[in-house]
Amino acid sequence: MYPGMRERVLGDAAFLIKLGVEAGMGVITKLLAELHKRPDKFWGELDLVFANVVMSLLADVALIWIPAPQVSLTPQAMSHQQEAVMKGSVRRWLAGCPDNAFQVNQKGSHQYSIAQRWASIIINGILLFVVGFVSSLFGVGVINVLVAVRSFFDSHVEGIEMSQEVLGISVAHGVYMASSGNIRYQVLAGIVEERGVNILFAHNARLLRIVSSIIRTINTYYGSEHWIVFIRYFGLQDA
Repeated sequence: MYPGMRERVLGDAAFLIKLGVEAGMGVITKLLAELHKRPDKFWGELDLVFANVVMSLLADVALIWIPAPQVSLTPQAMSHQQEAVMKGSVRRWLAGCPDNAFQVNQKGSHQYSIAQRWASIIINGILLFVVGFVSSLFGVGVINVLVAVRSFFDSHVEGIEMSQEVLGISVAHGVYMASSGNIRYQVLAGIVEERGVNILFAHNARLLRIVSSIIRTINTYYGSEHWIVFIRYFGLQDA
């Protein structure tokens, strides 16, 4: 498995299913939004649609990946240089922070303090801001370049996407993921699932997957709606 994948699967046996549900629903909802946005031009502007969907997919995967609980069965071997770095008490403290603020303490393992749980919100927020900013910078930038190329070869192309402010939207997307996305997915992973449905349906794996999929679908839909409200509030998209 890829680095970090095994630890997340050990921490949550349904992680891959949740990842697939979130990614699938994210693609479907984004495609529906694109179809609504450009009903008569959808097939003729598939390159623009593709760029938007990829940007959204990268963000969705990050929102699932970062707060997912991890369990490691074997301690990682560290080089002398890494050991020297880890000698700093602050770095050791940060390394002991949970993957999400509400992660359950495992028996016999490190017990998370209240301060470390708060720190995980900030750490995850910083990571998600970077992912949101970069993915949006890439997506909106590519879209604007594609429209510019289209306009160069066809003067009849309407440069609707060219009005998008790349930096403004990228910053807004980063802030949105660091705030709304960060809190929603930490609550979802640590409270709703790990402390809720995982316990209630522990003896019925199929029902657990169904309930978790429904909850995540609702969360994805709500997130899409919230993003629209968020970006319109700051005047980066017309109502």
